[in-house]
Amino acid sequence: MIRFTSPSGGEVSMLDAHARSVIEGMGHAPSARGAVATADVPEALRRLRESVGASRAASAPAGGDADHEEEERQQVDFARRAFPLIALLERAAEGKQPVLWGV
Repeated sequence: MIRFTSPSGGEVSMLDAHARSVIEGMGHAPSARGAVATADVPEALRRLRESVGASRAASAPAGGDADHEEEERQQVDFARRAFPLIALLERAAEGKQPVLWGV
């Protein structure tokens, strides 16, 4: 379990594999501990939003397969996993604070 925190408030916890994928989405090397410096928070937020967009585009179904659509509704995709961290990054950007993560 990896916990993301910021002095601007809030905490987000994720399983390691999911946390590593959002850390990569922010443009950082996946690690159990790390930080996004205050000056780098807006860029990390932009990159994570881009990663979410790319993930959505890659997983868009080509046809109207009802079974595939039902299966997708039951899965937790990258965008849903990234949403709480995006909110934390937004608060950190507004408060001009870093974002830290660690076990």
